[in-house]
Amino acid sequence: MRKRTAYIPLLLLIPVLCGCTRSSIKQENNTTLMAQQDHDTSLMAQHENDTSFMTQTEKITAVSDGIDIQPHDQTGNQNDDYSDSQSGSQNNTLTDEQVFTPYAIETLTDRQRYFYEEMNEKILSLTPFTYTAEEYDADTIDDIIVARDALMTDNTSYRNYFCLDFVFSEDGNADILALESRYYCLWELEENRNPDDIRSGIDLFEQTCDEIIAAMPENATAYEKYHYLAEQLSERVDYDYENEYPEVVGSYCIVTGHGICVGYAEAYQYLCMKANLYCHMVFGSNLDESDYHEWNLIKLDGKTYHVDVTWADECGIPGDAAWERYFAMTQEEVLEDHMILDGTIATGHRK
Repeated sequence: MRKRTAYIPLLLLIPVLCGCTRSSIKQENNTTLMAQQDHDTSLMAQHENDTSFMTQTEKITAVSDGIDIQPHDQTGNQNDDYSDSQSGSQNNTLTDEQVFTPYAIETLTDRQRYFYEEMNEKILSLTPFTYTAEEYDADTIDDIIVARDALMTDNTSYRNYFCLDFVFSEDGNADILALESRYYCLWELEENRNPDDIRSGIDLFEQTCDEIIAAMPENATAYEKYHYLAEQLSERVDYDYENEYPEVVGSYCIVTGHGICVGYAEAYQYLCMKANLYCHMVFGSNLDESDYHEWNLIKLDGKTYHVDVTWADECGIPGDAAWERYFAMTQEEVLEDHMILDGTIATGHRK
């Protein structure tokens, strides 16, 4: 006998816990925000003893990939600023370090990378696959799990339709019998595994993203491209305060128009990838760590900056000072109301 259990990777458990509301700013929505925080705090309490995902997150997100991971300058000497501003004075050609490259894969061993690439090929073609304990020893199964987490970090759209399930024995033993692929429509409340429906959903998602990229202003600077993509996401997605759309937590929110912080962050990373722009995801919380949260890191002129489209969207509309407050933030600026829990350090400064 065996028991099949949906496996949520440690990194992907974070979205379930994300509160990502900006209650200290949007006081007019205080009642709604408090209800959201209560809901998220309850979820956090259910997992309060499961802190292992923090370590896994750090393993994946600690890769520099061009980021100068050094202690932030505490001397107050802020001599650098990004010159690629809205003035358009910067050359529009992106440097090699500024384009999007998969970053979680760089944390993997050769064996983990092998499974990363093998799973990637199968997922793209919706090919079912299974890794059994009879075929692979426990260490290899662990490597497959690590590879899968990295794969989902580098390819945020996969979460819209793919899951890796654990299969356990039913004799009370916690040993894993197998890891099984599962393809389904995340955007539907009732699980739908029809391959044609899955492909149709993927096609709609890709079409939506392609239309956004195609409408990007010509000759835009890197700054303007990043800003444009954040604007599009902010205009197309509303935060799901009441948890009315529990099935839409990933980047598919750009199609449905409803999501939470992980959806904003995953969608922004995916759009940046489509536009060949450097972008990472950042894991953290609000200052008192009552709500976990995710946002992004971008690169301008070789320096990195934080972008939080979720909180920008809550606080205003593109062009407003309140919205712009959360775009291209320095490390000092993001730490005014965020707590970073994965070690990410933005290297950009303002004059």
